[in-house]
Amino acid sequence: MTENKNHWLQKRAYLAAVFITLLGLLARLWTASGTFLNPDEALHFRLANQVSLALAYKASLTASHPPLLTLLLFYWRRLGTSELWLRLPSVLAGAAFCWMFYRWLTKAAGSLAGLIGLLLVALLPPIVLVAAELRQYSLLLAFLASALYFLDEAFAENSTIRMAAFSSCLYLAMLFHYSAFLFAAALGIY
Repeated sequence: MTENKNHWLQKRAYLAAVFITLLGLLARLWTASGTFLNPDEALHFRLANQVSLALAYKASLTASHPPLLTLLLFYWRRLGTSELWLRLPSVLAGAAFCWMFYRWLTKAAGSLAGLIGLLLVALLPPIVLVAAELRQYSLLLAFLASALYFLDEAFAENSTIRMAAFSSCLYLAMLFHYSAFLFAAALGIY
């Protein structure tokens, strides 16, 4: 009887998490569609809006951030250049961050803590605003949350594939924003 009740609660918690993540995605989409590019966002687009990948990479070296966002935008802009379209990778990464944060927190502290944490990261206005801008932060957060999840999985299952996924996510985070190096140092101490 208790096992059926636990399964029922876990299934409901999972469905609630999917609903909250979708709600967070809609909040990010709505926020991203409401304004023009601010000067920092326009700078990121200007760096990526070059005639060749080599020129885009060379232009990215003038920025104070790693080049991966510029290179991503170089290809992304070929599909469209509206403000919402340019912000879409950040919006999708913001939703991915919410989901991976939920998965990690659920594994680390239980489904109730995972749902509460998901509510916070999906719907808090500052996090929604950051994920609705053409910047590196939501991509950074998505890869860092994924790295945490895969690191815990790798330790729990003694899995080299999960450790490789952790390393890949951490390297991608470092290529999006230099603050990931602080995260890597903290994980090294851990």
